[in-house]
Amino acid sequence: MKIGVQISSLRPFLKMAGEVRETFIKMKKIGYDYAQIQWISPDVTDGEIHAALRESGLICAGTQEAMDEVLPSIDKYIEKNLLWGGKYITVGSLGAAGDFKSREGCVKIAERFNRANEKLRGTGLTLAFHPLNAHILKIDGKNSVDIIMENMDSEIQLCLDVFHIKTSGNDPAEWIKNRAGKSDQIHFKDFKTVEGRPLLTPVGQGITEWSEIFEACETAGVKYAFAEQEHWEKDAFLCMEESYLFMKSGG
Repeated sequence: MKIGVQISSLRPFLKMAGEVRETFIKMKKIGYDYAQIQWISPDVTDGEIHAALRESGLICAGTQEAMDEVLPSIDKYIEKNLLWGGKYITVGSLGAAGDFKSREGCVKIAERFNRANEKLRGTGLTLAFHPLNAHILKIDGKNSVDIIMENMDSEIQLCLDVFHIKTSGNDPAEWIKNRAGKSDQIHFKDFKTVEGRPLLTPVGQGITEWSEIFEACETAGVKYAFAEQEHWEKDAFLCMEESYLFMKSGG
């Protein structure tokens, strides 16, 4: 399993081309070889991001943005990934795109993915869906995410997120094992509970049971684990270093 960084973790440091370059270099110096690209300022051009990847030696595994950003502009995301060397176009928040609380809404979401996926055929790229905790619901005794996936083209994948699975009341290790072959990418995101609310921590410093998750990833053949932490109680780069060291140790 390859260890990467979800670069959205460092959004405040991705506003200008020089910042992107320095952030990529710092991630590579920590030890990360791979990055999922998200939340870089639109003021930074695709060419500047490409140059930062080349200079730093960081490898783009793919991109992630919200559904209402990606699916209507799928050609643009195909171009970005082909330029940067990414493979996975991951779609996050459903936003106002549909009512995922009903079976009919889930089917409509799947249909939107299928239409976008037609553009990916022959490109070597893979479309993936990142469910948030709010998307993981029971509908007539069935899981909403599974309803969406059952109605998507078979090659469309999940990008599972340990934090969102756990905070939805489900077992991340069980989810990973039960969806073997459907989730090449996993977000490793940890937290502790403070006054009844989740507070993000470096991976390995929260309440998540990581030994079971590492085992599940190995069993399921997960290809990429991306450290993710968008809020910090200390230096953001130190948090990403501590996450890397924990993940590198195998928990």
